[in-house]
Amino acid sequence: MDDVLLTGGGIIPEEDMKKLEEMGCGKLFAPGTETTTIINYMTEEVKRLKKI
Repeated sequence: MDDVLLTGGGIIPEEDMKKLEEMGCGKLFAPGTETTTIINYMTEEVKRLKKI
């Protein structure tokens, strides 16, 4: 699906992060990531996906 934003966060092993990225997962956020950083990312990605 090209019009769905799948993202996540938390303590995720590096190997798992790479596999998720290869599968098309969006950005994964580490613990302590600023909420504004996550919101800005999601806002921009949704705008980008709407153009596809």
